[in-house]
Amino acid sequence: MVDPYRMIIINASASLLLLLYFLITKYIFKKRTNYPLLLLLISLLPLLSLLRKGAYESGDFNLHIYRAMAFFDSLKEGLFMPSWAADLNATYGYPLFVFVNPLPYYLISFFHLLGFSFIGSLKLYFAFSYIASGIFMYLFTKKIFKNDLAAFTSSIFYLFVPYHLVDLHFRTTIGEIFVFTLIPLILLNFFYLVSKKKLIFMFSSGLFLALLFMTHQGISVFVLVMILSFLIFSLKKNNELNLNSARLILPAFIIGAILSSYTWLPYLYLAQYTLTHKLSSQIVSFPDFAELIISPWRNGLLFQGPKGELSYIIGYTQLAVIIFSAIQLFTGKLTKKISTNLWFWLLFFLSVLFMITPLSAFIWNNVPLINALQFSTRLLLLLSFCSSIIAGYLVLSLIKRKKILFLILILTISYTILNWGHRKVIPEFSDQTLRGNLPKSTAEGEGLAYIGNSKWWKDKNLWINKIPKNRIEIIEGEGQIKEISRSSIKHGYIINSDKKLTIKDNTVFFPGWKVKINGKEVPIINDYQKSEALIVCNASKGLSYVEVSYNDLPLHKASKVISIIGFISVFFFLFYQLTTALLRKKRMKLF
Repeated sequence: MVDPYRMIIINASASLLLLLYFLITKYIFKKRTNYPLLLLLISLLPLLSLLRKGAYESGDFNLHIYRAMAFFDSLKEGLFMPSWAADLNATYGYPLFVFVNPLPYYLISFFHLLGFSFIGSLKLYFAFSYIASGIFMYLFTKKIFKNDLAAFTSSIFYLFVPYHLVDLHFRTTIGEIFVFTLIPLILLNFFYLVSKKKLIFMFSSGLFLALLFMTHQGISVFVLVMILSFLIFSLKKNNELNLNSARLILPAFIIGAILSSYTWLPYLYLAQYTLTHKLSSQIVSFPDFAELIISPWRNGLLFQGPKGELSYIIGYTQLAVIIFSAIQLFTGKLTKKISTNLWFWLLFFLSVLFMITPLSAFIWNNVPLINALQFSTRLLLLLSFCSSIIAGYLVLSLIKRKKILFLILILTISYTILNWGHRKVIPEFSDQTLRGNLPKSTAEGEGLAYIGNSKWWKDKNLWINKIPKNRIEIIEGEGQIKEISRSSIKHGYIINSDKKLTIKDNTVFFPGWKVKINGKEVPIINDYQKSEALIVCNASKGLSYVEVSYNDLPLHKASKVISIIGFISVFFFLFYQLTTALLRKKRMKLF
């Protein structure tokens, strides 16, 4: 049996068993529905395909494995905030980790450290992110709705919105998938901060904002707009929009910026040394309006085409909920409290929808930096969140019609069943297979677009696909070279010659690389003839010790120190607050 069809049968069978469990416990044993447990069980359904052996045939799955391997290799060397990916780009390396968002690779490396393969670690990362997104959405919406069924509905819509599943299985975007997790978690912490006005929630909100910046810098800008808009709306609605509320919220954003400074500050001044200007000059890609409404494959039920094409639909039940909620608003059938909140989320939904369509091209083309997002469809992440919140408010207006609500939930889950897993997995692919292809992976598609490649690189091909025969070469003169030590950021050689030499270390030059001969720094000739931005220098005659090493530039190094001190301080404060609270509870019980 073909693999995709086997998974459809498995997914359908598991879904029916879970539905039977729900019906038996509710209508035969008359037990009250445990919504958190039911949500957890349902969230496992789209993850069953991750149990299949092997890597995905398409998407960015293997790309992230390659990067995770390079990241973990640096961690093993004691570089806890890596900058240089030595084994990528045909072993010429490039400063990938200066520009890529590091948090997902820390989590994947953590799972690998526990003993899982890199392939297994990435799958575990996706599973953790997906399940956590549903749990945090439930916890957040439970606070704002104060109703279990409404919170459960929002969470189901959030988990099964098409773009979430496309990110999980087809695009396999490790950044966006974790942003799905962080959005409700951040809003939950801000809810506690505004309602309880305690320092612990100020620091926890700042911490999770930092994690957002460290997960996906591009989309985080738009997420921040949504978070700020919601906070301003909520405070104004409660007549609490004043200086005191600003004193609570503003420090959280400052804490988040400080903790994550080593991920965004270097980008602001190191991007000038890369070819990133080519990326920023690219035109943002927009979908046709019809592409947002219906998928062209399998009667609209499959979100990936035969050649890996992706569907970026808003979602069928999601659109139905939006339209029905709008009708209810205009007919005045809702309570004032529900209608006020619905107006906010509906207007924000329409604003984001406008930004996704070509109508907003003038904004994308004139606002600095945001066009680096490349695809306006990334904002479907925000639409997914908005439609899920609106679904929860719809439940509050139809709370007495539970059969209709359960039917909507079943439809929301079931129409996505063809997308509960990548359509083809290659079982022969293992860590060893991917490790063997690590140096060539950059030229094959791992390369981070133009970001990260040295501006001195003049070859028509952006990345190198041929591994050098030697790590260091003599390009002028004669002599003997012996490599005596090597790590990702430090290469040591002994050179012996009767004449002056010009040598080339086959490493892409980037600010931070230095060459010392017998302890004395010598200039790098990175434009030597056609050296294509490699590290070239002159060496004197005689026996010499050559050290080629990379060190972060002062501002980059300072940003890392700031982030380290910030994280230690915040963790210490949160630990102190939590232990103090626990001790206080124990004392109260004793008395």
